[in-house]
Amino acid sequence: MSLSRPIPSSPPPGAPIEDPLKLYRLLHLERPERKAEVEAEVQAEVDAFDDPRIAAVLRQLSLPEAHVAIEWARKGCSWWRAAANLGIAPAYGYHERVRRKLKRLGDRHTARAAAARARG
Repeated sequence: MSLSRPIPSSPPPGAPIEDPLKLYRLLHLERPERKAEVEAEVQAEVDAFDDPRIAAVLRQLSLPEAHVAIEWARKGCSWWRAAANLGIAPAYGYHERVRRKLKRLGDRHTARAAAARARG
């Protein structure tokens, strides 16, 4: 992509987002007025989980990552399908990166909680 060309506008509804960071660019650069609305929606979804450990881990994800994780949790589908449902093309392996990051953050949260109980 040439730096002299502007970032293209949002894709037509239902079209895959070929670049996982497209959502970030759309919200932060092209449509910042929508950013607060989307963040509020994601926060409401995070707060809807009964287990506070889940919310603590989800809050450590970026907005697009949280979208994929919540889609996966709510629909019970594969990580690939969760990303595809949000229009993120699987070619970038974004779904797999989100899965690994969520597992890593969950493991870290569990280890820290266990250490706090042991000290405690």
